[in-house]
Amino acid sequence: MKLWTRIVTALVSLLFATAATASNYTGFKELKKGEWAILVMKMGKGSKMKEKLIYLGEAKIDGKPAYGVEIIIDNPQMRGFGGVSQIWMDKKSDEEIKMVMQQGPQLMCMSMNMAGMMQQQEKPMTKTPEAYSPEKPALRFGTYTTPTGKKVHVAVYKSQKGDLPDANAEGEIWVSSETPFGIVKMVSNGKTVMYLEDFGKGAKPRIPVSKAIQCQPMDFGQMMGGMGVR
Repeated sequence: MKLWTRIVTALVSLLFATAATASNYTGFKELKKGEWAILVMKMGKGSKMKEKLIYLGEAKIDGKPAYGVEIIIDNPQMRGFGGVSQIWMDKKSDEEIKMVMQQGPQLMCMSMNMAGMMQQQEKPMTKTPEAYSPEKPALRFGTYTTPTGKKVHVAVYKSQKGDLPDANAEGEIWVSSETPFGIVKMVSNGKTVMYLEDFGKGAKPRIPVSKAIQCQPMDFGQMMGGMGVR
């Protein structure tokens, strides 16, 4: 009888623990100014690229209430490949308004129409994507520990088309309500292709927000003229 009681108690404890883990994912967290995350992308042949995302908070951009994210790219294996950029999005529509880029001492900004023509990177996820809503069924729940020792609860979803570097691959997307920008890990055909290295708060942007506000977007003609194209 005592053995049976212990088994029942253990099963009940396991069920409560599983329910608690599942309930920890409530969607992407609401970002606060200065929160940051470092994502590591595996590029093949042992090379890696780091991307640091910093939430800039809110500001008026071109007369519109907006919020911004700074993206710092670091690729040690490729000298000169990197830089700093900011993407500012309309607070109401979430549409991109302005991109500001810094390469060395030079600062350049452009409208998002121009940025689209140049095939700039997609905007960071600041809100819960529909595919990874807590209302959607997850494959499983668990935990993830960053290389710096920070442990968070995660929900694991089946990847959607376009989420992974290889559009034809099948994989998983790990997300968390406890980390800025939500994404924790991407798995493609059983191999990790991206993971969260670290996260925190209190980061300062490389490009001052005041300069991003003042920067006037270049148009296509100005850019081609600056490049010597007539």
